[in-house]
Amino acid sequence: MGIDEDDFFEAIATFKGASKRLEKIAEGQSSVAYKDFAHSPSKVMATTNAVKEQYANRKVVACLELHTYSSLNAEFLKEYKGALDAADVAVVFLFAACSRN
Repeated sequence: MGIDEDDFFEAIATFKGASKRLEKIAEGQSSVAYKDFAHSPSKVMATTNAVKEQYANRKVVACLELHTYSSLNAEFLKEYKGALDAADVAVVFLFAACSRN
């Protein structure tokens, strides 16, 4: 890719990750909250699995917000099957905009 190895290691040492991807938003003595901007069922599953792996001895609560047209499409919804299985508690929040005529 044309990147010098030394430059890569210098840059990666300060890389904080992609914005909105598994971003820690709060931490207390007994809990940690992350947000993740996963766009696909496979990314939701990967995030849920990664958090459970990192906190294997903790209760993991996963909340998935579905609000786009494709996410709420009946044919596409089945693609999410199993995406939150690694969580101890799974919550799905549906956001549907209503229009008034």
